[in-house]
Amino acid sequence: MSSTALTKTGQEIFFNRIDYERSITMPYQSPELKFQRMTELLERLGNPQLQLRIIHVAGTKGKGSTCHFVESILREAGYRTGLYTSPHLEYLGERFRIDNRIASDEDLQEQITILRPIVEQMDSDGQPPTFFELSTALAFNYFRQNAVDFVILEVGLGGRLDSTNVCSPLITAITSISLDHTAQLGETLPQIAAEKAGIVKTQRPVFTSVRNSPALDVIRQTAVKNSAPLHVLGEDFEIDYAGTRHFASRTKNDSPFNVRMLGKNGWCNEDLQLSLPGDHQRTNAALAVAICHHIDQLGWRLTADQIRNGLRTARVPARIEVFSETPLIVVDVAHNEASVHELVSCLHEMTNQRMLDGGFRSRRRLLFSCSKDKDIEAMMRRAASYFDEIALTCFLLNPRAAKLQNLRRVANRFFAADNVTVYESPEAAWQATWPITQEHDVLCIAGSFFIAGELLPSVRKAVSDKIPFQASPSGSEERGC
Repeated sequence: MSSTALTKTGQEIFFNRIDYERSITMPYQSPELKFQRMTELLERLGNPQLQLRIIHVAGTKGKGSTCHFVESILREAGYRTGLYTSPHLEYLGERFRIDNRIASDEDLQEQITILRPIVEQMDSDGQPPTFFELSTALAFNYFRQNAVDFVILEVGLGGRLDSTNVCSPLITAITSISLDHTAQLGETLPQIAAEKAGIVKTQRPVFTSVRNSPALDVIRQTAVKNSAPLHVLGEDFEIDYAGTRHFASRTKNDSPFNVRMLGKNGWCNEDLQLSLPGDHQRTNAALAVAICHHIDQLGWRLTADQIRNGLRTARVPARIEVFSETPLIVVDVAHNEASVHELVSCLHEMTNQRMLDGGFRSRRRLLFSCSKDKDIEAMMRRAASYFDEIALTCFLLNPRAAKLQNLRRVANRFFAADNVTVYESPEAAWQATWPITQEHDVLCIAGSFFIAGELLPSVRKAVSDKIPFQASPSGSEERGC
């Protein structure tokens, strides 16, 4: 993942600090992650987070997609949006978007110039901000200076102790919850739910797509404790399908669906469609629609067409992102068992009917790398239910990568030995697998944000050079300049 073309001073101020996204261990429950530094940093900036209308989103998976859906709907309605997500795939500026435009290096340098004297003073006082604290403060100030109407703010890790949790949100939301980051957040779903529900604020509405009863019970209890109105998928709003579900192509789920608000009003937004494949994205979209319906009720007008168009045009990088249909080339940031399950389910749906229609058997290859703290066995077990072959590698730009010998040992339990290959670098793995990929094959890159980020440039170039007419329209992003 490229950093950015900041000045040398900007690089030193921003990157030469503790970065838990790149740390092998993370002291989540320790005093190091309390809010004293973050509060002081923001106070010296004039508390920009208190001058913004914020939709704050936590969850194990789906929070990034939900944030993008909400942003796209609000932007479609003519509102100026600020979107803060993490981690970035290729460019630091991806974390900070105004009207979905990635922050330019000039934008970032301007913000770092503002932050520099504050950070230097805190450094000298023995309270140096972490990388994520600094990037979050930058986001708040950047959005305030650009007078956005709404900020859609993704939690970094957990929620209760996350640096984003210093805001006073208009709305909070919690997407699906599954086992991930168990060393930091807890080993059970209720424990993890308690950390996610830490973003709930007094008398501020909470929207959730959580269906697991023990986890949902924790969210209910937290909402009651904070007198926060709770809106639950399946109870207060629901998804229903407008017709027969089908894929018009291998990669686009064109089945329309409806999102209905339950209760006396009975409001329904009909004939919704997504450009993103997967049933899980409909769940994320339903949560976004419910959030936007509430925003409309608060007086910021949103029409049914604006909601429909916002969902249809939303793009989320590296979420089952298709770069070619024939062969099928997919990049996904799936990095735990639940997200690999969603990836495999979606790929089954994309390819099985075509295999039946064509009467042939394609090769299905997974190019895989993950962080060492993940449940590698569970991820590979899920992957082996779809993929025939696995190419293992180790991402290079983050020290959290799992060792190749550990990946191979686990892979050999689920894949035939001849179908497990090992490469010292992501680029070597790509150069070995891409040239042998045939017309009807599947080649998927997954396991981590980091492997996706390192290989996205190579995927774009290779696919566009060989079959430019099939390159994904979302495969490249506009950057500010």
